[in-house]
Amino acid sequence: MSLRNAVVAAVLAAVIVPETGVAAPKPANPKPAAIAVFRLGGLVTEGPGGGDPLSFLTGQTPSTLRSLINRLHRATDDKAIAAIALLIEGATLGSAQLEELIVAVDRVRSAGKPVYLLAETLGTAGYVLASHASHISIVPGGEVALTGLASEAPYIRGLLDLLGVQPDFLTCGEFKSAGEMFMRTGPSPNAAAMSDWLLDSQFQTYVDLIATGRDVDHRHVHRWIDRGPYTAERALKRKLIDAVEHRREFHARLHGAHGAGAALVTRYGLPKRQQIDLSSPLGLLQFYSQLLQGPRRVVNRGDTIAIVYLQGTIVSGSLPVNPLGGAAATADALRKALATVEKDETVKAVVLRIDSPGGSALASEVILDAARRVQARKPLVVSMGNVAASGGYYVACRADTIFADPTTVTGSIGVVGGKFATTGLWDKIGVKWATRSRGANATLNGSARVFSEKERDHVQDLMDEIYETFKDHVVAGRGKKLKKKIDDLAGGRVYTGRQALALGLVDQLGGLNSALADAAGRAGLKTYGVREYPESRGLMDSLLGGNGVRLAERISLVGSSGPGVGLLDHVAPLLSSLDPRRAAAIRRVVGHLERLQHERVFLLGPEIRIHDGQ
Repeated sequence: MSLRNAVVAAVLAAVIVPETGVAAPKPANPKPAAIAVFRLGGLVTEGPGGGDPLSFLTGQTPSTLRSLINRLHRATDDKAIAAIALLIEGATLGSAQLEELIVAVDRVRSAGKPVYLLAETLGTAGYVLASHASHISIVPGGEVALTGLASEAPYIRGLLDLLGVQPDFLTCGEFKSAGEMFMRTGPSPNAAAMSDWLLDSQFQTYVDLIATGRDVDHRHVHRWIDRGPYTAERALKRKLIDAVEHRREFHARLHGAHGAGAALVTRYGLPKRQQIDLSSPLGLLQFYSQLLQGPRRVVNRGDTIAIVYLQGTIVSGSLPVNPLGGAAATADALRKALATVEKDETVKAVVLRIDSPGGSALASEVILDAARRVQARKPLVVSMGNVAASGGYYVACRADTIFADPTTVTGSIGVVGGKFATTGLWDKIGVKWATRSRGANATLNGSARVFSEKERDHVQDLMDEIYETFKDHVVAGRGKKLKKKIDDLAGGRVYTGRQALALGLVDQLGGLNSALADAAGRAGLKTYGVREYPESRGLMDSLLGGNGVRLAERISLVGSSGPGVGLLDHVAPLLSSLDPRRAAAIRRVVGHLERLQHERVFLLGPEIRIHDGQ
């Protein structure tokens, strides 16, 4: 029997009753299809023991690989589930975990269920996973950083010499190179050869997976890698992805494919959240857990104007921490807050209060899109505080009315990008790095050196595209209000609020109350209540917010006892801020030194990290 005839026979067998040849009756009221939504964010552990020890306080269930795969399998076999949606939100996966997850995704698709994937940005590893989805969507302003793989290994002999520590290791096996990180300042020929073959193997695996997932040949994948990274729009043109769209359009796509009544099951396969029972010790513990998370807000059902605060450096993700210190305006928190006020029928107008020097271009685009969603349904007025520059102005530029104080710092329509080359800093503490790469731009974002001329041109080209998008938003939002051509206003120029008013970049001088009054007038409100968003963070969030979450990163690499360590005590926090990936590797290596004081013989592999160029 031919393949075609076999397929036809299988279809007929499914819809024909064999005994009578009569078509099987359809259910009178078929249940709408459901779509299981899986969020991949944070560290994916191997088991419960590897989860966050504070998870019982925060109420967050640790994400384990086994649980994740089991839930995917359950969704595959569940007849009520028509499709899977994967939301990539900064998940940290090892290469083996990645492959196991791909197998589970392939199993979903083999069962005839499509897998839709949405991400703000993807590195090489993330794209390998995404390539096995039926449909890949990246948000506007996002990036597909498909640049290849690079490996690096630390060698701390020079550091130990500075500290007055003399290493002495013996090995069994000519390629047993774990001791070299303490004994040498660079890899031995055997260690270098081993690093190469490990890198070759993983690189080839990734190329194979991408080729299989996107149904292209290997040469095509190599060209993709050597020309990366890509903006979302360029990735679409190169056919690396299938759509450039925000989350709302992604949801619309799901409903368009599976029916408007299709339910999005966001906690598929997860246990139900428990209700608090204060009559039991466990219930009391849950009570304190919720206390740490913050009180529930009492909802005002009358006409309301919502004030949404955007304060601090604009960053992607959800942690309210600025990598350089201080508060941060997170895209996730602002998007959720704006979505809440958009849907709330009691909220008749929104004032977006901005006090921000800008930050992430991607996060600014995400917040702007959420603001425009609000604007499509109700008035949106911007009130600028001390500063609303660059990304702060990006978010503001399409509002119905923009208010600024006379001394507000605003404008700065432009883009800046780059990196820190920290090799000289590492040299000062005696650490050398051996780097190998596959892919023309695999080390483009690495911290070992400054950009080459070719890399600089490539980065500039990408930045130019973002700059044009920024200017387009300003022109679309301000239109004929602009007093000069956009290129004469942009270019990174910074203005006071008063100057911005003369140039048409803002509409009126005034503070928050003026903005509230304008919003009320636009909404036709004479009396109204005011609610503020994002909601106040709970005690736990407050404890983990600010610089507190970075406490572990500020611990000295070696400690404060012993001669010669004072340098590290001062340099370690700087290293953690400028080069956290490498600083983490050194912490692991130093941890080996500590354990070696208790166990003299180790079955320890070398510290070689293969990363995807991000």
